[in-house]
Amino acid sequence: VAQTQLPVRALPRGDTGQLRVDRQVHDCLSVAESSMVVEVPMDEFSLVQNADGDHSPQSALRHLCSRYQGWLTAAGATVVAEAPGKIVEVPAMVSYMGEGLDFASGLALSGPSVVSKPRQTELVLFHFNDVYNVAANPKEPVGGAARFVHKINELRKQYQDEGYEPLCFFSGDAFNPSMTSTV
Repeated sequence: VAQTQLPVRALPRGDTGQLRVDRQVHDCLSVAESSMVVEVPMDEFSLVQNADGDHSPQSALRHLCSRYQGWLTAAGATVVAEAPGKIVEVPAMVSYMGEGLDFASGLALSGPSVVSKPRQTELVLFHFNDVYNVAANPKEPVGGAARFVHKINELRKQYQDEGYEPLCFFSGDAFNPSMTSTV
């Protein structure tokens, strides 16, 4: 049992202290269905157990901001000294451990801000029209709607893997003018 001075409402007898029952991580391992231990260097860990001061949410935030600043500086960016509440954040979707921040090289950053990767400025379009035959041929060129859809999906995946979101357009002239349109 740990005694602490967390802010609480006055208890009926005027007692403003609080008893907190702590369990250590290793106490829980015996009742867990499975467990996994991940060891991290102490500079990657911020203990939060107090309302203010050391080991508080504010000290954890300062620690994170210091890590972000280190990552960005190593990538070639300049981070203006941060004032409380004026943080420069690097979301995990942008960088989990400081990797992939080379796009920030040469930038001057100040808070409050959230670093984001630059958006693609190129647009990828798939465009087709004049579709007269959707049935596959018995020999090459086989063609057909199924083969066409497969190729579009293959290309779409290829471009998505490169960070693009391709758009597919059909401009018309399906079956007409063709023999199929007269049936």
